[in-house]
Amino acid sequence: MRLPGVVGLVIGGLLVGEEGLGLIERSGSVEVIGGVGLLYLMFLAGLELDLEVLERHRRSAVGFGLLTFAVPISVGTAVALLLGYGTAASILIGSLWASHTLVAYPIIRRHGLAGDPAVAAAVGATVITDTLALLVLAVVAGSVDSGGLGARFFVGLIPGLVILVAATTWLMPRLAAWFFRGLGQERLLRFLFVFTAFLAGALLAEAVGIEGIVGAFLTGLALNRLVPNGGVLMQRVEFVGSALLIPIFLVSVGMLIDLRVVADVETLGLAGAFSVVALGTKWLAAWAAARLFRFDPSRRSVMFALSGAQAAATLAATIVAFDLGLFGEQVVNAVLMVVLVTVVVTSWTANRSAPRVERDGGVLARLGRAVIVPVANPEAAPNLIRLAVRVARADGGHVVPLHVVTSPGSEEVSKGRQLMAEVEAMVRRLGAEVDGIVRVDTSVASAVVHTVAESDGSLVLVGWKVESKARDRLLGTILDDMVGHAQAPVAAAWLPRPEFDRVLLDLGDLGGGSPDAVVATGLAVALAKASAPGLVKAAENVAIPAGWMATAAPWDALLRPGDLLVAAGSLRAATVRQLIGDHPDVGIVVVTSAARTGVAEVQDLFRAR
Repeated sequence: MRLPGVVGLVIGGLLVGEEGLGLIERSGSVEVIGGVGLLYLMFLAGLELDLEVLERHRRSAVGFGLLTFAVPISVGTAVALLLGYGTAASILIGSLWASHTLVAYPIIRRHGLAGDPAVAAAVGATVITDTLALLVLAVVAGSVDSGGLGARFFVGLIPGLVILVAATTWLMPRLAAWFFRGLGQERLLRFLFVFTAFLAGALLAEAVGIEGIVGAFLTGLALNRLVPNGGVLMQRVEFVGSALLIPIFLVSVGMLIDLRVVADVETLGLAGAFSVVALGTKWLAAWAAARLFRFDPSRRSVMFALSGAQAAATLAATIVAFDLGLFGEQVVNAVLMVVLVTVVVTSWTANRSAPRVERDGGVLARLGRAVIVPVANPEAAPNLIRLAVRVARADGGHVVPLHVVTSPGSEEVSKGRQLMAEVEAMVRRLGAEVDGIVRVDTSVASAVVHTVAESDGSLVLVGWKVESKARDRLLGTILDDMVGHAQAPVAAAWLPRPEFDRVLLDLGDLGGGSPDAVVATGLAVALAKASAPGLVKAAENVAIPAGWMATAAPWDALLRPGDLLVAAGSLRAATVRQLIGDHPDVGIVVVTSAARTGVAEVQDLFRAR
C-alpha cells in the first residue's frame, strides 16, 4: 500500500492480539521485550538525528522547532481542557502533537532533497521538539508520582535532571571515546558498549525520578557523533532494533487497540478532533516558518510532511501516560488512530510535494560523512589516517580506507586484506568508525571513482608522492583521473608530521563562492573543530582572505612550524614554492573539486614541495 511499515506492525498487533484472533497475549514476553523496544526506539531517535544539520541551519531549525512545538502544545492543551480532561492530562495530550517523527524522510531523501534548507530546518527541529516534549513528559509524570507541582517536586526534579544531563551529555561521550580507543577496537565489544550505555541511561533516569525514555533519548544524543550513520556499528545497532525490539514494541502497541472502543462514536470523535489538531497545528507552524524564512509553497509542504507524522515520541509518551493512569483506553485508541492518520497523510504529502521542489545547485554535503582514503602501505598511512579521522570526527562520519589490487591474484588480495586489517586497527585505536575495502580494479583512479559512488563518499583524501614519473607527465596522473571523474571533492595532502597546532586557510584568487573555495573552507573548519578549542579560535583568526597569495610577505609573517595550510586548488604555484621551501614543517592540503580548477597547479605545488 506504499505506507511505512509502522502501520502494518500496529495493525498486525491488533490482528494477533486478544482483541483480534487471540493468538498472543500482551502480558509476559511481548510486554517485557516491547518495553525494551520502547526505550530502544527513543535511543535510536536520538542516535540518528543529524546534529550537523541543526548546527548548520540553527536559525531556521530552532525557529521552526519552537513554532512546531509551541503551536501544537498550546492548541492541543486547550482542546483537551475543553473536552473535560484534567490539567496534567491535557498538557500531556498537547505535548503528543508537539513532537514529530521523520517518517517521510526516506521519501524526501529519495528525491535528492536531503541537503535542502527547508528539509534541514525540519530535521533540525526534531531535536528541539522531541527534547521539549520529553521534558514535558518528565515534569508531568513526576508531578503525578509526587502528588503535584509544588516546590518539593521541583527541588527533587531539578537535581535529578541535572545529574541525568551531565551523565549522558558530558560523561557518556568521554567514556565511550575512551572505550572505543581501547577495548572497543573489537566490533562486538563496541556494540555491547552502546547497548549497555542506552540501558544505563534509561536506568539512571528512573533512579533520579524521570521516565526511562528521556534517559534513552539523551544517551542517543550523547553518542550521536561517535556512532556515524553510515558506519558498521550503526548498521548493527539499527539491525537489532529494526529486526526485533522496535517491531515487538509496535506490535504490543497494536495489541492495546480495542475494536469495541474504536467503534464507539465518542472515540471516533475524539480521534477526529485530535487528528485535526495534530495536522492543523503542524501545517500552521510550517506556514508560519515558511513565511518567516521565505520558503516557497512546495518547501512549506515538505516541512509539513516531515513534521506532521506522529509516531516514535507520541507512542512512547502515550504508553507511559497509560501506565501511569493519566490516559484511559479511549485516549490510547484515539491516539493510535491519529498515528495511523498522520503517517498516511504525511507520506502522501511527501510523495506529492517533493518532486515539485526546485533543487538548489551546489549544496555541499558534510565532508566528513564518509572519508575515502586510498592506502598502499601501512608505513605511509598513519599521518593521512590521522587527518582523515579528524575530518570524520568533526562531522560524525566514518573513514573508508581503500586498498586497490590491480592484479587479481590470490596472493595480492591476501596481502591487501592483511594491510587493511592493520589500517582498520589503526583507525579504531584513534576512536573512529571504519569500514575498510579491498578492491580489485583496473587502476587506482577507477577504484576510487567506483568506491565513491558505491559508498556515497563525501571526500577523497590522498597522500602525495613528491616524485613525478615521465609517464605521469605524458599521460596524466592518478590525481587527474580522480578529480575528473569522482563524484566527491579530492584533497591531496603532504603531511610531514602527525599533528598540527594551527589550521590556516587560503582561498587564493578564487573567492569564497567557487567550488574549490567552498570545499577548502569546509575542510579547514572541520579540521579545526576536531581539535582543541584553542585551535578553532586560531583558525578563525588566521583565515586568509582571497588574494593574500599574491605576495609572499603576509605568509612569511604567519607561517610557523606545526601549521597545516588548507588551500583551494588554483593556487599560484610559484608563490607557494617560494614560501614552503622556507617552512619544511608546514603541512599542506590542497582541495580540487573538478578537473578544470587547477590540477596542473596542484602538481606543480607538490613537485616543488
